[in-house]
Amino acid sequence: MIRDSVLTDEEKELGVIVMDMGGGTTDIAMFFEGCIRHTAVVALGGGNVTNDVALVLRTPIEQAELVKHRYGCCVHDLIKNPEEPIEIPGIGGRASRRVAKELLSDIIRPRLEEIFKLAEFQMRKTEYANLMTTGIVLTGGGALINGAVTLAEEVFDMPVKLGVPKGFSGLIDMAKSPIHATGVGLILYALSRDYELDGFLGDGEPNLFERIWDRMKSWFSQQR
Repeated sequence: MIRDSVLTDEEKELGVIVMDMGGGTTDIAMFFEGCIRHTAVVALGGGNVTNDVALVLRTPIEQAELVKHRYGCCVHDLIKNPEEPIEIPGIGGRASRRVAKELLSDIIRPRLEEIFKLAEFQMRKTEYANLMTTGIVLTGGGALINGAVTLAEEVFDMPVKLGVPKGFSGLIDMAKSPIHATGVGLILYALSRDYELDGFLGDGEPNLFERIWDRMKSWFSQQR
């Protein structure tokens, strides 16, 4: 479904890879001549990066997630003021402490690099690896880490971009994020199939698109 929200017809025709970086896994789909040619899963995701931050900096998972997205960067050259300290909350009422931004980068980069290298290994096992001429599209929460695109280009040696959901006029700003690419893709898929379940559900019941959209609005409101 994600292909309907982040890929163009040209990309799917010429060859493109989608990497959806979720919390616990990274899903890979390779497209060529308009069809999915290969899929794979790496059993690591953004949640593993968060766990690393929590363990090394000795802070709760929830705080590690906030620190990761607010200050995290996986490429040193992209860090503004690398020695600038950031506040890290302690565990169980312990005092917070300060660490440099570059230390946070040193925690994040190795895990992201591992995910990308495992993904590359999966891609190279297929006969389509050399046909992915348009490069890679990153989606999911893990893709939002500052520098993820730059690091991916270093590892894969091909063009990489963030997959931003498209296809809705007036799409709310919160939905225009790689983290919602799968959800928006589901809505577009429902629209393209033109599901109308009135006869099955009975008069007055919402069709599939309306039910998916209601669920998506609930997801977005929880992110505020």
